[in-house]
Amino acid sequence: MAGVLMVLAVAGRIGSASGMTAKAADDIIKPGPAFATAQFTQLLAGAQDKTQNSMKVASDGQKGFIFRAQDVQHTTNPSQWVRLGEKISPQALKKRFAGYQVRYTKGEDCLTCAAISGADGQLEVSFAQDGRTIVDIRSYDARSRDTQGNAVGASLAKAIGSTSAQCDAGMDTTCASPSLKGLSYIVAEDDRCPVAVKDKQPTDIPACARIA
Repeated sequence: MAGVLMVLAVAGRIGSASGMTAKAADDIIKPGPAFATAQFTQLLAGAQDKTQNSMKVASDGQKGFIFRAQDVQHTTNPSQWVRLGEKISPQALKKRFAGYQVRYTKGEDCLTCAAISGADGQLEVSFAQDGRTIVDIRSYDARSRDTQGNAVGASLAKAIGSTSAQCDAGMDTTCASPSLKGLSYIVAEDDRCPVAVKDKQPTDIPACARIA
């Protein structure tokens, strides 16, 4: 059974979006002018590398979804994508993912969720209280991967690029990517290879740790 591969969440929040209002999500998502300028400059500087990485992953012939810093995109159909912070109606989401089953639910593990599933992969999208603002994107599908090609079963330390990381012990243990801000990897549960999360300090990542 494929485990959770990775999660994108607003402001690094992992797990349920429960309790986050649409206004709160908007306040987090909308940066101030100075921050926006710096962020835009940084995005321009890294845009070429990110594009090349995405193309490299997509060129392997596998279909599925690529997780980037703030969005998720189909490997061979770039018109099928979702981005953190965007506002989208159920009708528009279903139209964007034509050919996929898009099922909305409320009051389970989130305020409003949409499960997107089809022949090429699966995504779960969580929304703020308005039911339209995306605050969390995650995948349970083994075909999902990041721009470096890290997928289920890959070395967690290699994906992170370090032997320590900021981790969170929520419903699932997650560790944040230092290079793809907003992206976190779900840690595979293994009694032989425990990851002991440290509060408010970097967590040691053993060499045996894997992405779930």
